[in-house]
Amino acid sequence: MTEESILIVGNTRASSEADAALASESWIVTVVEGLADAIPQIESRRHQVVLLDTDAIPEPPWQALEILRDRDPHATVLLLVSSETPWSSFSSYRQRPAGLVLKPLDRTALLMAVDSAVVYRRLLEENRTLKRQLGSAVSLGDWVGCTPESIEIRKSIATAALANGNVLLLGEDGSGRRLAAELLHRHGRNPGATFLPVDLVSLPAGEIHRLFDEVLEAADTGRGAYVHGARPGTLYLAELTALTPEDQTSLARKLLRPLPFRVMASAHPSLVDAVRQNRFDEETFRAVSKVRIQIPPLRARRADIPLLIDHFLKRSCERFQLKSLGIPSTSIENYSSYDWPGNVAELAMMIERAVSIASAAKFDGTTLPEHFCSPPSLTVPEGGRLKNISLRELIADIEKRVIVQTLERVDGSQKRAAEELRLNPTTLHEKMKRYKILPGVRRQRA
Repeated sequence: MTEESILIVGNTRASSEADAALASESWIVTVVEGLADAIPQIESRRHQVVLLDTDAIPEPPWQALEILRDRDPHATVLLLVSSETPWSSFSSYRQRPAGLVLKPLDRTALLMAVDSAVVYRRLLEENRTLKRQLGSAVSLGDWVGCTPESIEIRKSIATAALANGNVLLLGEDGSGRRLAAELLHRHGRNPGATFLPVDLVSLPAGEIHRLFDEVLEAADTGRGAYVHGARPGTLYLAELTALTPEDQTSLARKLLRPLPFRVMASAHPSLVDAVRQNRFDEETFRAVSKVRIQIPPLRARRADIPLLIDHFLKRSCERFQLKSLGIPSTSIENYSSYDWPGNVAELAMMIERAVSIASAAKFDGTTLPEHFCSPPSLTVPEGGRLKNISLRELIADIEKRVIVQTLERVDGSQKRAAEELRLNPTTLHEKMKRYKILPGVRRQRA
């Protein structure tokens, strides 16, 4: 039997018998005295089933159930009760246990009740996970574009989705690597399982081994902090170049053996050069790139920009509950001629910012004013200098310029600027301090 964790509340003869019966069947059992001791255990959500002896607590059974479910609404609670306890005393769903186990305790009845409760809880958790995933489901149509490059990407995703082997997605920051990975998962052999993204930049050195162990346990048992009770189908490792040499070796070892889930990874195209120059482990590169997909930068598929603008504009209007807005054709031309060093992510941010400002200004037209949708007023570094600028720094520069331009437009009024930018005045003040924007910025007058 797969080991599961059971919490028994109460220190009675019946709870002792239940502890012995469950432990003999290889269940992990934790016993506490009463509700006060049970609450921290419930909040940790480590236990699949709670077995509560009603004779061990002063509270009525229905009140005890409400206390437990206030801490965990999805807690699966079985009650140890005497035979004269009526089921009708639990008048509502929140007051109703997952089942009753009668005393004196029958070992077979107890094990059957616990098994049924575990299966029922697992089905509920998987159902909730599927609903969350369906709510944010993606389709191949979400890869917006009509250029040969976009068509080729959709073909590559459709082909690789049903293939076996780990996938490496090569592309610049913001080019759509994460979306491509989600599409691969959604159209793969196990779309109902969990898509589990992990940012390797934020993963501490030496933790890749523990990460795989936890995901393996989740895949085997249906449990795990990373996946909230659902079995992972895809482990997506973002920014592969962030791994230390030791973690690269550890990852290669993990990928050499069969895994119950698929591994996908993303990296900047410079990873290929790093392998040639022995700055990245070649064995790890081969193990993670059984299938390799190249994601072109946005500047290499400029004809997609008008379609992307329309896509992000509609999405942002829905988010801010605005009627359909458009962008002047001159602005679209300017957007199409811009190099977009931040790629699709930068374009999406710029459109959302324009719609946000329009929403804050209570704009009622059908076309955004020019000053809301003019192309980014950035001086983009050329040549090798661009490699030294991160997307975060670029976005920070854009945010600073938007704040300065807004302050100039409202003659330095931080209150009005905060309203236009949909920011708390305190947040705007903190951003001004961070970017060293002096208060009292005024519109430059002729």
